Amino acid sequence: MAKIYASTDSGISNREIEHADMAGWAAIQGMVLLENDRSLPLKFRGRGTKIALYGAGARFTIKGGTGSGDTIQRKVINIEQGFERAGFTVTTKRWLDDYEALVHIEHEKYLSRIREIAARQRTQALEVMFKNPFVQPAGRHINEEDVRESDTDTAIYVISRSSGEGTDRKYIKGDYELTANEEDALRYLGMIYAHVIVVLNVPGVIDTKFFHEIPGLSALVLMGMAGTSGGDSLVAVLTGRAVPSGKLTMTWANDYSDYPSSKTFGRNDGATGHADYNEGIYVGYRYFDTFGITPAYPFGYGLSYTRFDIKTENVTIDDDYVNLIINVTNVGTKYMGMEVIQAYVSKPGGRLEKPYQELVAFAKTRNLRPDETQLLTLAFKIENMASYSAKKAAWVLEKGSYYVRVGNSSRHTHVVAKITLDKTVVVRQLKNLCEPKSEINEISKKGTEVKPYSYPGEITEKRNAQQLFLSADSIKTEVVEYTPNEPGASAFKHKNVEQGLEVRHTSEGDEKNTLIDVMQGKISLDDFVSELTVEEMANLCVGNLANFSLVPERQHSMVGAASAVVPGAAGDTSSLLVDDRKIGNLIFADGPAGLRLAPHFRTTPSGDILLDTNGFSAINGADDLYGEFHKKDKENGMVDYYQFCTGIPSETLLAQSWDTNVLYNMGDIVGREMNMFGVTVWLAPGLNIMRNPLCGRNFEYFSEDPLLAGECAAYETKGLQSNPGVGA
Repeated sequence: MAKIYASTDSGISNREIEHADMAGWAAIQGMVLLENDRSLPLKFRGRGTKIALYGAGARFTIKGGTGSGDTIQRKVINIEQGFERAGFTVTTKRWLDDYEALVHIEHEKYLSRIREIAARQRTQALEVMFKNPFVQPAGRHINEEDVRESDTDTAIYVISRSSGEGTDRKYIKGDYELTANEEDALRYLGMIYAHVIVVLNVPGVIDTKFFHEIPGLSALVLMGMAGTSGGDSLVAVLTGRAVPSGKLTMTWANDYSDYPSSKTFGRNDGATGHADYNEGIYVGYRYFDTFGITPAYPFGYGLSYTRFDIKTENVTIDDDYVNLIINVTNVGTKYMGMEVIQAYVSKPGGRLEKPYQELVAFAKTRNLRPDETQLLTLAFKIENMASYSAKKAAWVLEKGSYYVRVGNSSRHTHVVAKITLDKTVVVRQLKNLCEPKSEINEISKKGTEVKPYSYPGEITEKRNAQQLFLSADSIKTEVVEYTPNEPGASAFKHKNVEQGLEVRHTSEGDEKNTLIDVMQGKISLDDFVSELTVEEMANLCVGNLANFSLVPERQHSMVGAASAVVPGAAGDTSSLLVDDRKIGNLIFADGPAGLRLAPHFRTTPSGDILLDTNGFSAINGADDLYGEFHKKDKENGMVDYYQFCTGIPSETLLAQSWDTNVLYNMGDIVGREMNMFGVTVWLAPGLNIMRNPLCGRNFEYFSEDPLLAGECAAYETKGLQSNPGVGA
């Protein structure tokens, strides 16, 4: 029987409490205040202050997405609980109770449909559920009695959406757009209450035109998918105990059709087998800014309860870097707050396609008191101003003027410096190893009369900007080598497949070499591999798939629950070579929002592991389909084990903090729990670029911008790998 790391203690541990608090702190940093008519922060008049809560997410708050991006933890603080824990009295219990009853009824109907479809298609109900997640129903209409019982002038309406692996979102009412029921509810609330706060408990972008079309709405807050402590975090932001400082990491369009991929994404054009990414470099703000399209909310945008003054004191070029010295002052009079400083570069026209501007650096201030100033230093490599030439397979700095801009969103920057490069230079020379099979007709601004985004005073700013000069002769060209020759590299990297390696077979009774011998230099890696038998090499290739049963009743889902060592983990390599070859097995776990493991399992006296819900706990309601073993009598000798992991905020919400410390700390949480439960490799973070808001897994990704996404992934991984023996 393999070693089991899980705890036999079902009680709440200090680790769970500490990590939940850390996750709640991180969620606060990433929530974004989109609109506010000064109704926020809410006035808390002491314990018992009344608040009216409506909407699907008030009690059924969605803490994360579905599929392998989900995680199962002991407890989730919903918005209703968050208010009550903060001392408020929620006065709309009747409406919330009615909604809860409706959810239970609709969920039973949903499970019946899943079973029927599975029977008709002769497939596992779990697979059907995976592709057809449960959608929260619309609540009943809010009436005069609800309002009278609420006895307050402030209402919170929570709009919730879910998405996940297996299916993309849809450009329909109830997903990207509001339903008629939601619009009617908001319209009614806007007429009745003095203050109506709309909370978006959503995985990504939705249509927000309703906010300006429906009278009486006061504030709009992007809560996102906030993890295990989301309710507490939201209430902290709404009440001003924490001042919002999050900034968007994806452009929110006025209309879905404004996104360049809107016509061809997913099923939108009827073609599901192939898609060309025709937008090229023009993703997100790089498209909106270049082609002069006004968004609803721009990249990098987010309001605060206070105001900041941003002043760039100096820009210098030092060796390979451009350095910016910036003073940030909280010019408000009441609230502390944090500001995100963003630096962009506008490149000169030339042969290569270039957007209006690109993010090159960012930093977040500490929590500044009113009138307090912080001096920030931002720096970026000169080579990061380069553009890529696919034809030359090179990163190129074209001659001309590079304008450096500083601000707090992509649509609120000012030119602070002009860097003039005397001639074109290649900064990194690569090779085209995979030539495209066909040309892709990408979007181009060349040959068009496109008018990019501009603002009053931009021309004057360019004319008066600090002047810096850069000589191409001072820039070295890096030529990338594609054949590694570092000492100790395996000969497999240098030999043709056809040539192969000599295979040496050990005789019966010969002492077997081990991986430890390789590490100690007693034998080369090539010689060690050549000694492995065919069976040993096969076991290394297939991992524990060899233990997969063909008997349906004993099968576990191979998607996200294939580990034979850590129940609920995505899979692991074989442990058959641990004893004689000292090749340890690796345990792989899903969960970009925290490890996705089975929270409860049992072992039998013979060493068998018994799992909940056929081994796939990530889908809500799976236990209703398959039943739970712990509802049955516990047999003698069985042992209960528990793996309660922390549900951290979604990657998108973490990125919206624009704070690398937040990413590092969340990675550290995951790394600690990997060591606790015996997981070796985290199948995260996700680095896909958000190119379209209908991607069902956008919540698993950081941003539409490659620099921000890369920085977030790097710091989260760094935090994770600060714990020994784990990796991403």
